[in-house]
Amino acid sequence: MNGINPTIEECDEAQRRVDKVLVKWRAMDISITPKVHIIEDHTVPQMRYHGGIGDKGEDFVEESHQNGKLEHRRTGRVKNFTKRHNCAQKNDYINNDPAIQDLIIAVNDSKRRKLTREVSLKETRDAERKAARDDVRREVCSRY
Repeated sequence: MNGINPTIEECDEAQRRVDKVLVKWRAMDISITPKVHIIEDHTVPQMRYHGGIGDKGEDFVEESHQNGKLEHRRTGRVKNFTKRHNCAQKNDYINNDPAIQDLIIAVNDSKRRKLTREVSLKETRDAERKAARDDVRREVCSRY
């Protein structure tokens, strides 16, 4: 089956396969996760409407998992559910408020060193060392 722009027959075949898998899935009494729900109810209609699913990524899912783990590290030790939820909401507000983000960027920029050299210190020192070596070589060569 082609992942992008599938034919009507390919969509019908995909629906038959999804249906067969879900019959077996339910027969084994496995819980229906959100991903299984998406496969069952939304995949084939999306294939028909949007012309396939082959170019869709799951980066947003991975990002959501990482954000959830970070939030759990921040608030995981708070035993009271309401306090933990309020703390998570506050962190979410801070992370998504443009005014607060601008302040964070301004503070981080103000903490950075502002170098005014046009030539890096490494390049200056390398040039000084080379000049010293050249002077020693000229002195040695002038003796002979």
